[in-house]
Amino acid sequence: MRKGRATTAAADFQGIDRDMQGFPTLIYDGPFSDHLDRAQPAGLGDQPTSADEARNILRQFVDIKEDADYRAQVTSRIREKIPGYQVELLSQRGGEGRISGSVSDKGGHVVWYLDSRTVGAPRLTVEQAVARAKQFLDSRGYKNMANIYHQIQNGVAVFNFAPEEKGVLLYPDQVKVNVALDNGQVVALTPGVT
Repeated sequence: MRKGRATTAAADFQGIDRDMQGFPTLIYDGPFSDHLDRAQPAGLGDQPTSADEARNILRQFVDIKEDADYRAQVTSRIREKIPGYQVELLSQRGGEGRISGSVSDKGGHVVWYLDSRTVGAPRLTVEQAVARAKQFLDSRGYKNMANIYHQIQNGVAVFNFAPEEKGVLLYPDQVKVNVALDNGQVVALTPGVT
């Protein structure tokens, strides 16, 4: 190989690089876009929430019987995209499982929760379960939610809901609601898009 060719190839690559600088940057807005990592949560409010308030907020939000005897405790601070408190609800009677959840620092919103109880044999239909999920969401302030997808897993119906405004589904604001098919209890609420 001659030295002149290497220099010519290097010069060609430098020329291509220089020409590429003039092209606009590709704007990628898909599910793995870098801008999603920089997005900040909106709509939480500015009111700070204490650990005591976080315990009460989760206790009142989850779908459990009014007379259920649970002890609520903050187990850790969450320092993720939505900072807050990790809260555990432990049954005083035993055997009813454990409920874990996250409550935001600002505004005191339940970000997610999961009831780890064992689900019995299914007795509800999917139609009954989706009605129960809609009622739960509506009673917790999630208005105009449309069921966009569901699946059944181990006796639990998992529904994806998105808010609907003027006939438009707002997919980025999805939530998942898990309804136990043995008794209709909502055993989980999680963000639909992570």
